[in-house]
Amino acid sequence: MSIATHHLTPAPIIEMSDLEGDVPTRSKYRTLASRGIVSAGWQVPTRTGHGLSGSRKYHSVLSTLAVKALNAGDESGAVFLGGEAQKVEERFGNEVVQFLRDRPAADLPSAAFYKRLVQATDDAIGKWPKRVGFFYGAGVILAIDDEDVRIDVINKKGEEVEVALPAELARIQGLDVGGKVWVLRHFMGRRATVEVLRAVDMDWEDEDLSSGRDYLERGAGAATLPAEAIAALARIPRGAIPVANVKRLAG
Repeated sequence: MSIATHHLTPAPIIEMSDLEGDVPTRSKYRTLASRGIVSAGWQVPTRTGHGLSGSRKYHSVLSTLAVKALNAGDESGAVFLGGEAQKVEERFGNEVVQFLRDRPAADLPSAAFYKRLVQATDDAIGKWPKRVGFFYGAGVILAIDDEDVRIDVINKKGEEVEVALPAELARIQGLDVGGKVWVLRHFMGRRATVEVLRAVDMDWEDEDLSSGRDYLERGAGAATLPAEAIAALARIPRGAIPVANVKRLAG
């Protein structure tokens, strides 16, 4: 499978627990929600064999990008993304809630509305009004060992680079070789933080959406590849790396 022209965009929803990494306290959450930076989210009742038993909360991934934009100093972008997150959640609210009430999040990519949800998310990112400093690039995981995860990335300058990051960044999201990711970084004085965000390959023709395996646990588009596919990835020529619409993000 050639992935030279594939388009990557962030997986469209996150659980509340993922957002808490950027919004660690309820007071900060309420403050950002009042400013329109964090969206209202989807509250989904959960079921057991005996009926309803509680609820889980999900957000558009645009909310976490909004918070990251704010932390990177792009307040206008944060407000824009927060507003877009709210629009996406309102547009798909009934479908998402009804689907996740009766089926696990791992099945979400098989939902009839899934492609529309991903496209709406990607369209909002495409209208992001200004360049932000924390987006480094997007690419594919080539190898993971005990210490490092190696990612072949197209950065926002359009250059192909290979980065090595702590393997735990992949493990905590269940990402494996062949997984598609965004690489984000944020500078704080002399320090920098780096993280990866699971991504979706929008070349639907080559994606197997029917299984929806481990959507939130492993990341959409990040299923383990068979051995022959992994070998093929290692032979990809320079420049043949998935692109995540870098030009649009660069503004």
